[in-house]
Amino acid sequence: MMRRVAGAVSRLAAIRSDRWYGIGMLVLAGLTLAFIWIMTEIQFTPGYGFQIVPRQANSGDGPHYLIIVNSLLFAHSPEVQGAYDRVAHGGLEAGAGARRELPDHHTILVNRRTGDHALWMYSIAGVVVRNPRPEFQPGPDAYEVPAHPIAFPALLAVVLAPFHPSLAEVEPEVGIVLVLIGWAGVLATYLMARAGGSNRGYALLAAGTLLLASPWLPYCRDYFSETTIGLCLVLAIWSWSDDRPVMAALFAAGAAIIKPSFAVVGAGFLIEAIRERRAREAFKMASALGICALALGAFNYWLSGTPLISGSEAWFLASDLEPLHDTLLDPAHGVLVFAPWAIFAVFAIAHAFDRFDTDSAMLRRMAWPMMLYLFVLALTGFGPGFCYGPRYWVPFLPWLAVAMVQALRTAGVRGRVVCVLLILLGMAIAIPAAVQLPQMYSVPPNAGWHWTGESASPAPLSDGSAGSPRRS
Repeated sequence: MMRRVAGAVSRLAAIRSDRWYGIGMLVLAGLTLAFIWIMTEIQFTPGYGFQIVPRQANSGDGPHYLIIVNSLLFAHSPEVQGAYDRVAHGGLEAGAGARRELPDHHTILVNRRTGDHALWMYSIAGVVVRNPRPEFQPGPDAYEVPAHPIAFPALLAVVLAPFHPSLAEVEPEVGIVLVLIGWAGVLATYLMARAGGSNRGYALLAAGTLLLASPWLPYCRDYFSETTIGLCLVLAIWSWSDDRPVMAALFAAGAAIIKPSFAVVGAGFLIEAIRERRAREAFKMASALGICALALGAFNYWLSGTPLISGSEAWFLASDLEPLHDTLLDPAHGVLVFAPWAIFAVFAIAHAFDRFDTDSAMLRRMAWPMMLYLFVLALTGFGPGFCYGPRYWVPFLPWLAVAMVQALRTAGVRGRVVCVLLILLGMAIAIPAAVQLPQMYSVPPNAGWHWTGESASPAPLSDGSAGSPRRS
């Protein structure tokens, strides 16, 4: 009888413990959302201090993504030449800060009559101008479609459409959607870590490192597609860990549809499935990936006359190993500079590469996609452009955070101390940067440590006023 009573009490205590744990996790998730929300609404400007600012697209690709969103919402068309014309005359299609400030079009020019296509951007003696070929000059036969893959802005447009925003409301509401996506990425990282075998504490550490000690937080306020791709990658490897290869392939395909370079994730999954001798899973993944690739190629060809849409500038191969150095160690864009704790993740993934036990499965499946991605970046002759930190690596930060805590679980005392110090260094880099964008674009991380700003003054706005950083 006493044993039965003791067992009943133990089960009741476990139920109550799980209930309180669930409540605590809901509260923590709410606090995380509130933190991201607040951090994306405040701005620190040297000489002026902290200010509450509206959500807006900074320089880079953000205004061009907004043009696509607005064209889909209001013109119901992927053709964007009219939107660029309106921006040149003060329209809000590219956001409030980009009025009359988009001399370059991130578009593909298409001739209706001949079917010819070419990028809008054309360099003459180092000056970027509209492609001068006569068949692409403004007229009834020429039109422009986005040079960026349309999936990301289309997703934003679909989310916003039920709310019927006005043109002036689209920019801040896109910012809210991106905050929610960034928040979802943090929650999914926690769940991914749990699926990979981490206990609650280590899973919380992985999610906290992603949020507080990496460029993920600054990108929650920036109008780039990287956090959305990152969420796809988290869901992809989580699905595979849950024995759902088709879902894993579809999420990997989603990342590639947003940005073609992430097709290497699906390819890496296939290589690993074959290496694990999982022929059925490999076949399912290959089928799902192939169908998505064919559908995307057909859509792109219908839209622009080419099956591959990959950006506003032509791709070219690097002539040396400088891109490899830059993507890892460049002071302005290197991933190991802005997320120094990631070196532990690299060791953990390398250690798991040849271990075929269940506990190493998730990290082992990260290896081939990341190796292929590093290979692509090493071959690419151009960097991430005018942006904050290692933009190209932001989608992989959730994977790296989970791999880092796996390394921490087995590290000795010295290793743990070093890892914790690197996480604290990452926090000292990421948190100041999150409230200083776009001042932190393409500069070393220590540029964000000017909190007093006695001798600094804010850069002027494009119209000559002061009070927020200048757009470029």
